[in-house]
Amino acid sequence: MWNPTFLYIRRLRRDLPAWVDKGWIRPEHQDAILQDVRDGVHDKRRAPVALAVLGVILFGAGIISFFAANWAEMSKLAKLTVLLISLWGAYGTGGWMLARGRLDHRFGHAMLLLGAILFGANIMLIAQAFHISGRMPNSVLLWALGALLTTYLVPNQMTTVFGLVLTALWTLFELPRGYFSFLGTLYIPFDGPVHWPFLVVWSLFLPPVIRHRWRLAGHVATIVLLLWSALSLAVLADTHHAEVIDVLRIYLLLGSALFIVGLTMMRTRRLALFAQTLKNQGMIVSAASFYLLSLRAVHGIGGAIGHEHLDSPGGGWIAGTIIAMAVVCVLVAVNWWQVGQFQRDIHAVWGRLLLVPVLAVLAFSMAVQGFSPYAMPVYLLFNFLYLTGLIWLIFAGYRTQDRFQVNLAFIGFALGLLTLYFDTFWGLMARSYFFMGLGVLLFAGGYLMERQRRRLVGGLAHADKAGGAS
Repeated sequence: MWNPTFLYIRRLRRDLPAWVDKGWIRPEHQDAILQDVRDGVHDKRRAPVALAVLGVILFGAGIISFFAANWAEMSKLAKLTVLLISLWGAYGTGGWMLARGRLDHRFGHAMLLLGAILFGANIMLIAQAFHISGRMPNSVLLWALGALLTTYLVPNQMTTVFGLVLTALWTLFELPRGYFSFLGTLYIPFDGPVHWPFLVVWSLFLPPVIRHRWRLAGHVATIVLLLWSALSLAVLADTHHAEVIDVLRIYLLLGSALFIVGLTMMRTRRLALFAQTLKNQGMIVSAASFYLLSLRAVHGIGGAIGHEHLDSPGGGWIAGTIIAMAVVCVLVAVNWWQVGQFQRDIHAVWGRLLLVPVLAVLAFSMAVQGFSPYAMPVYLLFNFLYLTGLIWLIFAGYRTQDRFQVNLAFIGFALGLLTLYFDTFWGLMARSYFFMGLGVLLFAGGYLMERQRRRLVGGLAHADKAGGAS
């Protein structure tokens, strides 16, 4: 199976002798470098653990199904006995495997995950057996807190991921009635459009994630936070009758903030492991928001989402957008100060310069929202900045050798061009002029960039020769 780590090791075997000849590394360090890279390869060990986790999940589902099939025929004492034996049996087996180091300690963690699953089953089934009434979201919250307690007592990434998923389910249950009708009979809605208690529980999962450097849990924690923020903004927009563009502006700034935080964290040793996660997810959120802002329907042109005329943004949305813009500016300043004189790379400079027109267009779109004559200019500006931003992502991705960034930019570029091509609002002649002009600009830009690169490489080679001659 293709694995980039193995390809990297093979390339290192080829490059290390040349680096030794150039004096860049010592000969005795070659084996240590190769061994360090090999130690990071765990693919052969991950498959059995993945099977164990799947087995635990299936076994837990089987136990719950067994209870459901025989529940009516069991006495209350029998029900309580079976539930408690199953729960503590899973926890006990997991603890025993961890203490003895039997097979692999990660299989013990899989048993702890089974215990966390059965903990929720105990909550639901004991409440049903003894006719204990309560709110459905509270039961899910108690389940998530049980997983959180297990994580703090015995650090376990799988249980942490499970607890984060339960936290997301909890905030989903707490949405005001009507947003997910299939949940309507299961809960009493939370008093308020934004479920702020989610942030408290979510933040409690972060210390073990950071302390033990769990990358998967970091991914899930970020995704859960983005899900909560998206749902909260959607509910706020519906509650206060805001427009879709009001939500997209803030979400674009949120994605930009995550991207900048990821860049900043790359220089922090303890947080560097999570930097790429935040950077990638910030890029996804920003690109998706920018793409939606490039659609004419969002701006009330040719039939908007919901209606043709956009209302002016409310004071709360204006204040929230301005605060988000200020946060992004502060993060950019912090990142610029942190990098200092050690990195004045051209792609970083152009990225910060590109942020200026983006913020200006966001502010302009807020100021003229509700005035129909300005809808078309704002729409065109967002399309231009969307394509410009994707070109910058490609340029910066190649400069930093970030394959994910380049692939995301090409996907967004193709999606944007297809949307413009099939948009019936544009005439065929106007589209042809647009694509031809854009093609000429991109070709010329690529040609000039290649000339600049060759000139820079040639200058460095000349400087090396001059230094060797002296």
